[in-house]
Amino acid sequence: MVKHQDNKGTIRELTIHDSPPQNGISERGMCTQTEQARALLLASGLPRFLWEEAMSHSALVQNRSLTHALQGKTPYEERYKKKLHLAGIQEFGAAAYVKDLQAGKLDAHAQSG
Repeated sequence: MVKHQDNKGTIRELTIHDSPPQNGISERGMCTQTEQARALLLASGLPRFLWEEAMSHSALVQNRSLTHALQGKTPYEERYKKKLHLAGIQEFGAAAYVKDLQAGKLDAHAQSG
């Protein structure tokens, strides 16, 4: 591993490509996020092709969860310097309804999607 320090005191560490052992923290973080996404898909009963949505939801929840590294703050609070409002977060796999613009007068105006 090669270390370089610039004039501002930032240390840049170069690593060898395709060497996961050198990326310990980031590899563990991705493993945790993948496990959460897998659990979300299994619990919701949704198909596997929605894995990207599950990963996005997992990242959203993780960034809004307390962490020991930030002394009990969330990454969101640390970044934006304001308290978090969680009222709008939907449960992964919750039923959604799509408005049907072609519905007649007596037809259902929404379909589950």
